[in-house]
Amino acid sequence: MHSLWLPTESTAQLLVAKQVQEQFIKDQADEFRGYWLTIEKTYTEDQWSNKFYDRCIKVWKKDGHLYKSNMNSSEAIKERLKDTSWGMGLA
Repeated sequence: MHSLWLPTESTAQLLVAKQVQEQFIKDQADEFRGYWLTIEKTYTEDQWSNKFYDRCIKVWKKDGHLYKSNMNSSEAIKERLKDTSWGMGLA
């Protein structure tokens, strides 16, 4: 993981094909990168992309309705920031 990491184009395309909004993907990439930069783990690009894809799908299924209804809602953002379950068991 590096400070400019982004999901691969194919990963983003797969997420869009699953009806995940592009802005949501960008927001999740920022959160994902921010979290993983604090943990010293070495994965291949494919492994990072798989982790990111799984995380996006999980959060979209759980909170996508909040994001769709009000993308700028401070409550939706606060809820997403509270959820660190995606990092459990991975470190």
